[in-house]
Amino acid sequence: GDVLYCNDGDWVESCTALVEHGDGRLELIRFAEIGHISASREQAAAVL
Repeated sequence: GDVLYCNDGDWVESCTALVEHGDGRLELIRFAEIGHISASREQAAAVL
């Protein structure tokens, strides 16, 4: 199949994370912009 490679830098230097939503959308999250991690994201991370 097709492969999609996405490089968002790294968490340590830029405090960014690349997430894929249930509908397949990709989103670059910047910790400085959100300032916190929501409970739903913490729960999703626990599942992974």
